[in-house]
Amino acid sequence: MPVFLAFELVFMIVMALIAVALAVLALAVGLITHPLRTIAWLLNRIASVVGGLALILALLAWFGYDHTKSDFAPVFWGSVGTIAACVFLILLTQWFLDRPTRAERRAMEMQRLEQEREYEQRVRERLAWEREQRRQSEVGSYIDVQPAYIHDER
Repeated sequence: MPVFLAFELVFMIVMALIAVALAVLALAVGLITHPLRTIAWLLNRIASVVGGLALILALLAWFGYDHTKSDFAPVFWGSVGTIAACVFLILLTQWFLDRPTRAERRAMEMQRLEQEREYEQRVRERLAWEREQRRQSEVGSYIDVQPAYIHDER
């Protein structure tokens, strides 16, 4: 029985090492292709973990520690300050990550210009159609009568 547990332990360790190697590879590729976004993403994740740990520490300090001791206030308010700083950092990095990249802004500009060209083309076609309809209605609405002169040849 312990042999099987050893095999399972080795298998879990190998799988964890493969997962870590793939994460490091993804991080390296991200740092090469989009360095600022990757750093912001990494700071976002680190701030999330630190904020969660600070929340756990604040809850432990509040519920499991004597409030009359002199080191309660620095521990509790330090945890609260750490949580606030982490929330601010998460908001800042999330704002940075949600901003469109230069390539995305360029693509949006090209799409906007294309939509404007299509709209202008539709407007031109509509105006030409309306002119043609007006011209046809004007031609068919009245009879062009030339003045007739009757000459009496007597």
